Amino acid sequence: RPLDRAELRALARGDTIEVGAHGRTHPQLSSLPPDAQREQVAGSRADLETWLERPVRCFAYPYGTKADYDDV
Repeated sequence: RPLDRAELRALARGDTIEVGAHGRTHPQLSSLPPDAQREQVAGSRADLETWLERPVRCFAYPYGTKADYDDV
């Protein structure tokens, strides 16, 4: 199950794990138009920064293979 916001904040308070963005709904980004890709990436970062009250610097592509991202 996904972490709830309280669990996410507790995890991010530690020094062991870096919490990063991953997309709002976990789509294959390369299958989306550029505007939707930007919304997924920027939106997930903004959500996390609001919930954690700190900057989010990392991003992991959903699925993570070369076919899952493009030059946009």
